[in-house]
Amino acid sequence: MADVIAPTTALAGFSVNPKQLSDEKAYQEIRTAEVKKLVDSLLKTLDLAQLHPKTSENAPEEAPEETKQAIDRILKCPKKSYAEILGVPQNAENASVLNAWRQLGCLIHPYMKDKNGGQAFCRLIDAAKELGVDLLDIDEVLFWDGKEDLNQSDQDESPATEAEVPKPPDRVTKIYKDATPYVRQLASDPEDKTALEKIHNFNYIIIEGNKAQGLRRANMHRWKIAASFFCPQYDAALTKYKAVLTHPDDVTAKQELGTLKSLIDEAIKRYHYPTSWSIPSPEKYLEAKQTIERVMGCHPRNYDEILGISRHATEADAVAAWRTLGCLIHPSFAMQKGAEEAFKRLRKAAEEWELDDVDIDEVAEWDGETDPGADDDGPAEDELPPPPERVRNIYEKAGPDVQSLKSDPNDEMVIERIKDFNVEIQQGNIEQGMKKDEVHAWEIPVSFLVPHYNLSISNFRILDDEPINEEAARGLANIKYLIDTKIKKCHLPVEWTIPTVDEHLKGSQDFNAAKEEREQKAKQATDAAEDAKNASINADFSVRAFERKMQAANDDATKAAVRNAKEKAETEAARAKAAAERAVAAATTASEKGDVGLVTAALEAATAARTEASEADKAAQAALDEASAAIRTARSSRGRSRRRSPKTIARPALLSNSPERKTEPASQPTVEPTTKPRISPRTKRAWNYPWPTGQTADGWTIVGVSPFGKKDKDGNSFYHKVLLERMEDGRPYQIFVSASEAGLSSVQKYLSMQGYKNLAADQSTWSYRDREDFVELLCVSDGQIKVHNVAGRRQDPPTKCTGPE
Repeated sequence: MADVIAPTTALAGFSVNPKQLSDEKAYQEIRTAEVKKLVDSLLKTLDLAQLHPKTSENAPEEAPEETKQAIDRILKCPKKSYAEILGVPQNAENASVLNAWRQLGCLIHPYMKDKNGGQAFCRLIDAAKELGVDLLDIDEVLFWDGKEDLNQSDQDESPATEAEVPKPPDRVTKIYKDATPYVRQLASDPEDKTALEKIHNFNYIIIEGNKAQGLRRANMHRWKIAASFFCPQYDAALTKYKAVLTHPDDVTAKQELGTLKSLIDEAIKRYHYPTSWSIPSPEKYLEAKQTIERVMGCHPRNYDEILGISRHATEADAVAAWRTLGCLIHPSFAMQKGAEEAFKRLRKAAEEWELDDVDIDEVAEWDGETDPGADDDGPAEDELPPPPERVRNIYEKAGPDVQSLKSDPNDEMVIERIKDFNVEIQQGNIEQGMKKDEVHAWEIPVSFLVPHYNLSISNFRILDDEPINEEAARGLANIKYLIDTKIKKCHLPVEWTIPTVDEHLKGSQDFNAAKEEREQKAKQATDAAEDAKNASINADFSVRAFERKMQAANDDATKAAVRNAKEKAETEAARAKAAAERAVAAATTASEKGDVGLVTAALEAATAARTEASEADKAAQAALDEASAAIRTARSSRGRSRRRSPKTIARPALLSNSPERKTEPASQPTVEPTTKPRISPRTKRAWNYPWPTGQTADGWTIVGVSPFGKKDKDGNSFYHKVLLERMEDGRPYQIFVSASEAGLSSVQKYLSMQGYKNLAADQSTWSYRDREDFVELLCVSDGQIKVHNVAGRRQDPPTKCTGPE
């Protein structure tokens, strides 16, 4: 029988029928042309010595009748009725198909010298191939010596043992080494036709060498590279790797990967293939995946971070990191996408660390088998016995630093302290008589923990912002699996692991709830402080406004009233300022404290201070309103005694030609209104205006406002002039004053009304030139001469309530 594993028997429960595998088909296609060429050659030359030196002696003179009948039957079958050609049921077992192939193959072999035998034999080969017969079993019939009963021989032979497959000679070992890159290419892509063709060529060289050594029949195929075995294993492994990456806790996928690896490793050991043809364990695959992502996530020039070492690390640390990570993500053996680019970055980092070329090349040219720098490494993790009590005590002392490393893996002081603990472990090992590699036993793996803790922090932060991020959750599950595996192998404290995704999210939710409450209350305290400061500023402005009030007061009584009001406003302004300072101090405390209780107390203090500042501001405004009222009362008395000539202003709402401008000459008679405007008895004001009006504290009617000066971001003006109105001697009397004189609180209340009157918006649409278009008198106004602007242009009295300046 053949000396390599047939996929139909070796795959067991994990097998896939070769006819369903595109890599097997590719390999079969490559061989089909060669087989048919050989069959045609045999038919033409009848040089049976090409099959076996003794076949010419055993060849019959004429094909037996049974052979002719079998050939006729096969040729009558449809070309793709493979089961019918082999004479087996449609769902026949592999053993029945193999048995039929051997019987018919030997029966109609070209050796039988029938003229139609070659055509029938090729159909038989196609049928056997399509129904899953291994290529080596096909070759066995093709190179049949004409004597041996292949089925009987198969039944009599005992199962193959390791002793039945001798170690390959140096020529074959060299071929294996040359073929390794192509085998590894198949590990990443089992359908790579170029790699399959190369392996086929290597197998041809092996067979020719075996022929030259006098090996015949099945032995002639000894040491061939069993691509038909490795390809389905690699294909199944890639599928399982994807499952493990998607669901790191998938125990079934990990178990099946472990079984696949054991199957491949057993075949490698039995048939003396290079161990580099194996596949990584689930742990190594996940670790390589995380390492590639970590390296690619580093800045290309942050060489320390790429190697996962401190910038104060020794050259020995850098060499160890290069060897470990380089072999882990080596593009020829990692079976990972992105491994090649990550390996380039890693090599660049090693070169920038000025590592010796020998150390760099031994990893770059790694064959997947030898252990680079094996003399420098400690004992294998799997061989480590549990640590003695002295080491466990050191672990206990190092525990707080390792826990600190979880929060800040780049803390140089913590890393140095852990290295000191490792030195203490080494000294204890030396005292116990350990030498060379054993000295490093039970060391705390800083170079492993730092990058993995870094990765965990990155993923935890993503989950904090987006708890349903599946990629971050999978990444954390992978990292935890790798850390737990390391802890188990190295006998490290289990407390050094990281929390699961659910544990982190639960703790994070509680923490976030408390954090959110603290932040919300701190913000409320800050808002209260801001309101208190604004109240203090407003109160201060009220005090400053008294300077203008004193200038407007023309008699002693009014001045005394203004001074009394100013003293009240100053007192309230000082109270508002003190309250604002307390509010700011409370808000600062709220933003700095981490305890919810302290933040709550600070918020209460800030809120109370805001209330006091607001009350003081209102009191200051009331004092200012009191002064304004006294000034208006005095001015009103003076106005009645002077009996100044009335000025007229027009009412835009009563335009006779609204909505379009009247174009007739001014001399044309106007139309008298049917109803005269009259005083409202309910409000005792001059007019019932078609827009909302307001009321001041001292009884004046606010007819409208005229904004001016700077505006805020919403386009609202900071300052307003106010048109006030009341009845004097039976007729309406209006004055234009500032908002502070009218009373800020009353003006603000009026501005908050829906549809308040903006006089400036209407005034900009008409002037004294439109006086002929107005049909009635609106009111009598009293001009207020304050500061005469000599440089300014002359203003039009009929449209300016304050009269000429």
